Amino acid sequence: SFIIIFGTILHIYGSFPLLYMNMKSLTHRKDYVVRIEEDMPWMNKTGVTLSQILGDPTTCTDVIYTADNRFPTDKTLFVTASWESLSHIVKTFPIFNQTCAAFFQISTEVYRGNRDGSTSGDFGLHPVWARLPASAIAMSYFTAASYFLYMDTDAILTSPNYTPTSMYKTLAYDGYGENATFQTIEPSLIVNKPFYGWLCNNCMDHGLGHGCFNSGALLWWRSEGASLVLKAWWESQHQNKTQNFHLEKHGYLHGWSKKNNEPDYVDKMSEQNRLMYIFHTNPDVKKVMWPVPRQISRSNSSSCPEADGEEHTPCLQRDFKPHVTWNSSGPSCFIDHHTDFKHLVRNVSEIILSMYPH
Repeated sequence: SFIIIFGTILHIYGSFPLLYMNMKSLTHRKDYVVRIEEDMPWMNKTGVTLSQILGDPTTCTDVIYTADNRFPTDKTLFVTASWESLSHIVKTFPIFNQTCAAFFQISTEVYRGNRDGSTSGDFGLHPVWARLPASAIAMSYFTAASYFLYMDTDAILTSPNYTPTSMYKTLAYDGYGENATFQTIEPSLIVNKPFYGWLCNNCMDHGLGHGCFNSGALLWWRSEGASLVLKAWWESQHQNKTQNFHLEKHGYLHGWSKKNNEPDYVDKMSEQNRLMYIFHTNPDVKKVMWPVPRQISRSNSSSCPEADGEEHTPCLQRDFKPHVTWNSSGPSCFIDHHTDFKHLVRNVSEIILSMYPH
């Protein structure tokens, strides 16, 4: 069946009607899939479906969304803990009255990452690439929203005091670090640098400067620039494996070079690598992106802050966080990304659900 809403054709599968939710209602929609085909037609959105919504998509002014190939019902999964805590925050705190939350289901028939690191499925892409069509669908579906915050399912908010809108307005101020203009800017996409670790070292070896990102959190402003970045990023999947940062001493930047001469190998870091590559090679993309934090690290690195103290805040996300942070009075990023410590997502979720019963 077809239902025309907001001028966009939505394909509804199954017997559930499409519900218009009150701002504080949570609707579980397992029995049908919402898929938007017509907006951003250059992007194939097959295999990415909007499966759960919290809030009223006709009125929310910003959106927090995530995507995974596991459905958030299994209580043993950190994915479930992540979605439950996000839902609880949005429902509980008045500052989020104009915020929607959304969960996108990724089809393993279309996107599939194998244990050996190779990929299969209809697209031959790792599931990490699904954040691109999820972003496109979010911008099409939530018609009143201006700001969109994507978070990996192993990432979690650190405070109940900042919405995507207030995060954007805080981060889009060029008042920190080298060559600051002390002006408010309007980037289409705000991304965060890795704080330390192998990716930092890889970026520093290749001299990437501010153009080093962890794509586990993406803060979009609805604009022509957002469409420009999404289009260039999506099309970059077709680039040759040798179209990558390369130094004779250090080899290829992790994430895009061939592995064991396998022509169809697509790394789980491939979309992150491609975003960095188009930032450095496409002037139009670079002009509308804003990597944070801007401050140089104590070891004089512009790729890696190496600390999340007062000198490197505000920031969008702190990756590889080894401990729990929730509503701290000290300096912290807006998001903690527990890449290597996924069990901490459950720990933080338990704190949030117990401290603020709904």
